Amino acid sequence: ENSAAHGAVCNVAGPDIIESRTYYQIIADELGVPLTIEELPVSRYLAEHPERASFLCHRIYTRDALAQAGLPVPATLIREGLREHLQWIGVE
Repeated sequence: ENSAAHGAVCNVAGPDIIESRTYYQIIADELGVPLTIEELPVSRYLAEHPERASFLCHRIYTRDALAQAGLPVPATLIREGLREHLQWIGVE
């Protein structure tokens, strides 16, 4: 019902900017389990999986389109959002 948002592409990510490893560490922390991350050389992974090149870069999502359309901008921090989600699905 907001004409300023018609045809707009809006991200609804929260305000945090974090690495993927941090995202998974937060999940492990909230579940109370250890996390093991195996680091692979990017060049080797790309050679073996060229179709996944778009996943080999950092992505930062802007919420500017929401604000410009006058829509509510998410403010929930990632740790709190993941904690709430785990509680909602019954994992505590």
